Amino acid sequence: MIHSAETSHSRSTSDSEIAVFWRGILLNRLSKMLSAGNYSPAQHSRHLDFSSEWVVPFLGPKPRSINGKDVPVFNSYMCDDNTPIEFSVSWKPGNRNPMVRFSIEPLPPDEHTAPSNIVAYGLQAMDSLHRALQAPASTLSNYLLLEPSRFTEISKNIGCSNVQGATIVSNIFLGFDLLPSHAQAKAYCVLHSALGLLETLTLVNSASPYTADTATSALFTYFQTKPAEW
Repeated sequence: MIHSAETSHSRSTSDSEIAVFWRGILLNRLSKMLSAGNYSPAQHSRHLDFSSEWVVPFLGPKPRSINGKDVPVFNSYMCDDNTPIEFSVSWKPGNRNPMVRFSIEPLPPDEHTAPSNIVAYGLQAMDSLHRALQAPASTLSNYLLLEPSRFTEISKNIGCSNVQGATIVSNIFLGFDLLPSHAQAKAYCVLHSALGLLETLTLVNSASPYTADTATSALFTYFQTKPAEW
């Protein structure tokens, strides 16, 4: 079993009403998908243990009940119904069984958190996973693969790393690929759809030092030359 000794938040919310709600949503669905994917009992248990201890605390407040309907406290960009979890599967070459995947938008547990601070919380969530991996007695080191350096650099370049939430141009998503022997964590910087095309391409172009010779750069140049009505 994977224990999150490195995070006080996981321990403090382990038996809370909020944690119980999100465990029901996340673990029930994952359990069915892992069974359908023919994961072994040990693999099944390990992935659920990780998700329970490390992912559940990042899912924010439970929805409010309004007129008999669950209404999310924060309108996540993850799904059309504003929930912060999306499930999927992927087939890899040479493997008859699907790989289970899911993505989340990390949301703060305090429902009074200003929306402008949600991006900062997403970066903090990723940082907490990174620090947990680096801890001397970490039980995640032989389970979770995470490379935050590129993402951190990108987030700084496009202006979403201000912990005060002064500059918000993106939402932070975390993805988890549940392989048989371990989990692979990925991070996504999702640009707001409200941005104009050139604004979006400008941000993408500034995100990485390697974009000069890519299709992104070519698209940016192309749309710069188009008439305004385009």
